[in-house]
Amino acid sequence: MKGTLTKKREKLKKRRLEEGLTQVGLANKVGVSIEQIRSLEYGRVNPSFKVMMSLCAVLKCKPEEIF
Repeated sequence: MKGTLTKKREKLKKRRLEEGLTQVGLANKVGVSIEQIRSLEYGRVNPSFKVMMSLCAVLKCKPEEIF
């Protein structure tokens, strides 16, 4: 399980950095708290469908590319 969470964390963070966004910038664009972005990147929580789709829109990717 730990390996899966690490890969999930790496994918989301990598995509965020590719788009030139900080955690704060991504949180602002998606409309969630910085704490939620951190929790998603660390694999502590899974996003709701709405948040997942917002993340994908901002990061210009498909859900399977980051989750």
